[in-house]
Amino acid sequence: MFENIIKDIRIICELSKKREEEYRIKHKEDEFKTLGEKMDKMLDAMEEGLTGAEKQLYDYMHKLDFETIKIIQVIMYIGRDGSDEVDPTAIYDKQRHDFDKDGWNTKEIETQQILQKMPLHIYLLKGCEMLQIQL
Repeated sequence: MFENIIKDIRIICELSKKREEEYRIKHKEDEFKTLGEKMDKMLDAMEEGLTGAEKQLYDYMHKLDFETIKIIQVIMYIGRDGSDEVDPTAIYDKQRHDFDKDGWNTKEIETQQILQKMPLHIYLLKGCEMLQIQL
């Protein structure tokens, strides 16, 4: 089921990790007191224009088809939120069903939902581990 997107997940994880490293260098982590301040700084930086790994990640994600974006988003949320299920297929199917039932926004909006997550690579890696996807 996931064989076709393993390469995409690897690339996204690599770019996400680089993005976070670049971000930490540019904005020393100790200058933020709250998560809200961190998000405000990140949004300010995005308004200044995308550069480096952030731009590479943005460009890469926007080249993917909508179904791949949906799968990646489901895996990301599984990694972020966890699951009470044990069976990998049941974990994915339940989360995907919930998304399908609620309805999807446009590809652009769903892609932005993914790009806003930091640390995206950690969420994806945890999701892949829970789903037993070998990267």
